[in-house]
Amino acid sequence: MTFLDRLAGPLLWIIIFLVIALTGCAAYRPPVPAYRAGAEEAAAFRGAKVTVGTVTGGPTSVTCRALTLDLPEPPAAYLRHALTDTLVRADRAGGAAVSFEVARLEVDSVAGRWTAAVRVLGPTPFVVSKVVTFDGGTFDGRGACDRAAQAFPELVRALVIGIGLGLGG
Repeated sequence: MTFLDRLAGPLLWIIIFLVIALTGCAAYRPPVPAYRAGAEEAAAFRGAKVTVGTVTGGPTSVTCRALTLDLPEPPAAYLRHALTDTLVRADRAGGAAVSFEVARLEVDSVAGRWTAAVRVLGPTPFVVSKVVTFDGGTFDGRGACDRAAQAFPELVRALVIGIGLGLGG
């Protein structure tokens, strides 16, 4: 029996294990919670009455390591609904239409950080940039991506507050 013959058995089992392990990871999609407008976000819009126009740009999905986060909708639509829900809660909906562009949306699950920038295309354009941290940095990719998914609404909350304050809140 040659060296390659002796190596073939264990190597086959390693390949089978890796295929099963990687296939399981690829099928898992860390769920992102729905956005819930809170009092702090509503208070940020106290000086502005706004109608949410279009929200464009950004990726259509978000990947964390090799996993696609299970967003209830694309990130731009998620932000649009968050803004609309916040304005309704704050009783500030119905003013001039303001559109938005997601200029940057990145997750770094090793560093434990979301980074985003949104251009507000209103009468006085401005950019809101936010960084939200979470517990990343593990070799457990699934766990780190679960924490990234759980932190996404916090990122959107920070963006909504920044937008509200920038519009005159």
